[in-house]
Amino acid sequence: MIHQNLIGLVLAGGQSQRMNTDKGLLNYHGIPQREYLYQLMQPYCEKVYICCQPAQAETVSPGLLVLTDEQNGIGPAAALLTAYHCHPKASFLLFGCDYPLVDTRHIERLLAHRNAHTDAVVYKNAETGIPEALLGVYENHCLVRFEKEIQACNYSLRFFAQQAATTFLFPIKNEAIQSIDTPEEFDRIKKELSKRL
Repeated sequence: MIHQNLIGLVLAGGQSQRMNTDKGLLNYHGIPQREYLYQLMQPYCEKVYICCQPAQAETVSPGLLVLTDEQNGIGPAAALLTAYHCHPKASFLLFGCDYPLVDTRHIERLLAHRNAHTDAVVYKNAETGIPEALLGVYENHCLVRFEKEIQACNYSLRFFAQQAATTFLFPIKNEAIQSIDTPEEFDRIKKELSKRL
């Protein structure tokens, strides 16, 4: 079911230094990861965007919506800031390309925990207790404060989630929200996924 005024953001603008290749283009599920997440979000969002750098935008498949970061050097916060400026009345579901094991159940759990008193709903690693701020929903009413944090050079989405009125959820399985950042981890996940087919 599509949620009114909810826009999906696929965060695909990272430099992927440890992976040595663009993580948005990695193929875990038969298509590039950024397109997999795009399709995953579509049934729930009025629009979905792939958020990336201008050079990356040139490689996005035709027909997919793209937002290029309006501010460089501030990490994933750039995508949320750009989207907020383009859609100032919207809330945002955002997923980073680092998490190949998330699925529709993880989206539905986030959306089920939204309420009028919560600024954000974000997953938290059950083993480390660390919020995974790139897997969450950020409500429209908290984004004025988010913009002020950016103006004050506080660029960490994790910090913002910890300071805001955030509902933190543990995942169905902790492995689903573990970031895959190296070629060795990519190979391991690919082998695990092939066994599930």
